[in-house]
Amino acid sequence: MATLANHLHEGASVVVTSSTSVYEGAPATSLYAAAKSALVALVRGWAAELGARNIRVNTLIPGPIDTRFRDFMPAAVATFLLSDDVSFVTGSQYVVDGGLLKR
Repeated sequence: MATLANHLHEGASVVVTSSTSVYEGAPATSLYAAAKSALVALVRGWAAELGARNIRVNTLIPGPIDTRFRDFMPAAVATFLLSDDVSFVTGSQYVVDGGLLKR
């Protein structure tokens, strides 16, 4: 984190991508899901560590993206999270999965 922090100016925003596999419990994905879960935990810690410098760190959790139909969703949310419009949001997770986890 120290290396990343050295490259971020005060008030910066970071978005880290995880995966819905964190919540799915699907067969044959346990190691992948564990790694993506670790990212979610890291983001919360980084948000706490960097908060004093007004640096925001959030997690984007996209579902599977197979087609051009859903290409816009994670990018739009990421753009929003990187904007000054959400300068008060940090350490949060945003699931953008087209309702996958709702099923």
